[in-house]
Amino acid sequence: MLQDNPNRKVVRIGDTVRRPTHPWTPTIHALLTYLEQVGFTYSPRVLGFDDQGREMLTYIEGESGADGWAKVVDERGLDAFARLLREYHEVIAGFHPADHAVWASGATAPLGSSIICHGDFGPWNVVWHDLKPVGLIDWDYARPAPSSFDVAYALEYVAPFRDDAQCLRWLRYSTAPDRSSRLRRFIEAYGEDPSID
Repeated sequence: MLQDNPNRKVVRIGDTVRRPTHPWTPTIHALLTYLEQVGFTYSPRVLGFDDQGREMLTYIEGESGADGWAKVVDERGLDAFARLLREYHEVIAGFHPADHAVWASGATAPLGSSIICHGDFGPWNVVWHDLKPVGLIDWDYARPAPSSFDVAYALEYVAPFRDDAQCLRWLRYSTAPDRSSRLRRFIEAYGEDPSID
């Protein structure tokens, strides 16, 4: 799994992002290259490695991290978030990783009915312009799994499955969220029900 190494942090240099490499970096680069080739505009582009051995990716301008929470409180942002996940799932269905692919999760099972899930699809890993997603970042936890894995993971944070006090204090809600309504809205925006294996 990812380890915190204070000497190897993610940094921005100009219009690039420099990140430490891991055993799964070649697999993620193959995934990102595929997304570029099929015209998925939300993922960063692979630029190679710098003289310190860090991977270089394109920087995507916008709001992300903690700022992403406020974007999905608004129903328009929630809809856009769900549609982005659906678009990713549709385009990644054509990606076939190499037999020797390495994943941070340690997954080794054949794909079968699975796709390559983003693995960390939360509002903090989306880059936003106002309520519109313009990027999807932090691919380290990508892994083979049913699409329902990404859907359930996303819903944990955007329904959200947190108590009202935390929603009001930390997740940018002004009133307690109607979780059942938000869950239905997310699934409607995502489209047909995700496969559940």
